[in-house]
Amino acid sequence: MIFKKYLMKCIYLLLFFATPLITGSELTGEVVFIHPDNPNELWITDLTETDNKHLIYKQTHPIRDFSVQKNGNYIATITEYSAPNKPVDIYLIDRNKTNQVERMMTHQRFDKILEIYLSQHPELFFTNYLPIRTEKNKRDRFGPVTSGIYLIKNKEIVDPSLPPPPFVPLQLEDIIPPKDDLSPRVTHIKSVEAQHVALSPNKKYLAYDTPVGIYILKFATGQVLQVSVGGNMPIFSPDGTKLVVVHKGLGNSIFSYGLEIYSVPNLHLINTIESITKHLQLLDIKWSPDGKYIVYTTYGGTVLEQNTTYYHHAIPYNGGEQIRILDIFENGVPKFDWTHVENTYSVKPKNLLTTLWGKLKE
Repeated sequence: MIFKKYLMKCIYLLLFFATPLITGSELTGEVVFIHPDNPNELWITDLTETDNKHLIYKQTHPIRDFSVQKNGNYIATITEYSAPNKPVDIYLIDRNKTNQVERMMTHQRFDKILEIYLSQHPELFFTNYLPIRTEKNKRDRFGPVTSGIYLIKNKEIVDPSLPPPPFVPLQLEDIIPPKDDLSPRVTHIKSVEAQHVALSPNKKYLAYDTPVGIYILKFATGQVLQVSVGGNMPIFSPDGTKLVVVHKGLGNSIFSYGLEIYSVPNLHLINTIESITKHLQLLDIKWSPDGKYIVYTTYGGTVLEQNTTYYHHAIPYNGGEQIRILDIFENGVPKFDWTHVENTYSVKPKNLLTTLWGKLKE
């Protein structure tokens, strides 16, 4: 009996050492990023050949945040104007038409757009925040504007049409030019104080964070389920079977961050990774294209450290040694996004989300 246990232990150790370890060389993929010295510019590179990084688009206004359509050609950006009292706006870039000017999508309708998420299909989700004192009074020619989650549907992105020009009196024709903007229709999904939002690859679930926790909206039924108490930045894995959530104070320090990974759709907690970092700011989180890693972005140092650098750390979702990526500038890269993912769901039929949203409103 003792010999059998010893033999099994030897076989286990042999298999363990024979199995290749996960290394940084396995974390590959093409990424778009904001240039650290030129916030108007989007650059592109491959993680395995970062010396080949190059500019792909220079936008009119500085870019605060952006989201790339995976396996597609669109990029949505949040831009900031030079005037501090001007609302931010969402713009859309077509990577196949980089010689054209970016298209404005929101026309200063929204006071404080917090985040955008461009899905694979593509649909554009974003969150808007309004202070309570102005919530009841905010309206425009399209109706009330509130805090919540908004959607610009697929057709408005891939097949836009010009609205009819407004009537201009003859005496004003030389003063007021006809309106020729592409003004996409914006759909209000849910009134909620949310910051981050993400759509599952199969388009069935919408995850979002609130001041009290993480929730998932089921499009087919309209049911809302709470995933966790507290936490933020929910993101689905590329195959849609997992959801990662960030928690501050998860570990041995109030300054540390940790991760919780839930299975989808039953929302069972399948893994917890504590104390991934003690940086003061955790800014972003993403899955790697193959779904094996979770990549999180930090800025600055720890409590007593003076640091103005952005770092991108990759850790296996089931735990393991961390590696760093995109250390290609002295102060790092402020923001990046992958251009492709693996194990994606079919995007057909294209009107699936529209159909589900119609059912949800009934």
